[in-house]
Amino acid sequence: MTRKTGGLEVPAFDPDLHRAPTEVFRRFAAGAPPRVIELVSRTGEPAGTTLVSAQPVSTEELAAGDAPLIPWQSDELLLIDESGEDAEAWARRLRARGFQQVYALYGGLGLYRFALDPAVVGEERYLRPRRPDRPGAANRD
Repeated sequence: MTRKTGGLEVPAFDPDLHRAPTEVFRRFAAGAPPRVIELVSRTGEPAGTTLVSAQPVSTEELAAGDAPLIPWQSDELLLIDESGEDAEAWARRLRARGFQQVYALYGGLGLYRFALDPAVVGEERYLRPRRPDRPGAANRD
């Protein structure tokens, strides 16, 4: 479901499916972050920053089956990507496959970076540069 905001289509926040950037930040700050899975493709993910504990998993592998995530099936999983769109779609798919504690970062990393202004929360925002060995890892932040 989406809503119109200033002429833009914005996905509605679903507390059963999404985790807000501020909630994720507070969990990192408290030392209790969720297991973070960054959805990437074989062609590479945009460069820049990601969450400090993000583990890349390719969407192609997920499309072929759950094998990359089976070890964490009972954990709380937070799926992330730049916009949040793929994370939301994959959270729904994985729930249909039996992953009950899988969530999407609302608004993706783009909203996380924007919402957590260092002037307000301080310099530590729990972001790190993407690894340079990953495809597409030229800096854009």
